[in-house]
Amino acid sequence: MDDKYYRDLIDKVLMNEKAMWGGTDEPNDGYEDFNKLWGLLFDDEATISPQTYFEAMELFFNSFFGTIQNHTYVWRNIATRYRETLNNGGINNEFIEEFKKFLNLNTTIVPDLSSFYDLIHLAIESGDFDMVNMIFNHTPVWSECWDGLKELYMMHPEMAAYYEILTDISYDYLPDAPLFKETIKKLYSAFGNLPNMEKLDNLYHRYF
Repeated sequence: MDDKYYRDLIDKVLMNEKAMWGGTDEPNDGYEDFNKLWGLLFDDEATISPQTYFEAMELFFNSFFGTIQNHTYVWRNIATRYRETLNNGGINNEFIEEFKKFLNLNTTIVPDLSSFYDLIHLAIESGDFDMVNMIFNHTPVWSECWDGLKELYMMHPEMAAYYEILTDISYDYLPDAPLFKETIKKLYSAFGNLPNMEKLDNLYHRYF
């Protein structure tokens, strides 16, 4: 389907939202339009602008029907399109810019580690440190207390590397895991030449 088809569906879903919250529609009246829009996730031949695409993604997260969906499908679709964009040489193109706007404005977390790692690996490989930070802000694994870091670092050594490099946290008990060290190495290879990367530089030279 083309951009106009999905643009029309977005407008219908937005109208349904207003009517439902305004009390003039029954809750299920707009489901058919939302379901058609949801089909974008499975439309491999969709020709759609990045702006329209991310407007649809926003509805998949935050609309009435979107909040009850499995958001793993949404993030996996975003990862697929992000990968395709990078493979086509799109480092600074419209999709990347719209993706960054989306990440800045949307607070929805990535619900599974697999999708999160897919996204952040792509950002690292592309050499886009801003994108790495934006994706990290949507991590599904977060410690709400200092004591919780011990379990987090033990269970998720790759995530521990992101914590150490992308936050102000400097935890005393770093994981003695090959994956932690390899992630530090990967981050250093991509971003070690950037300014203000002393923590990364120190960790890299500690292990390599």
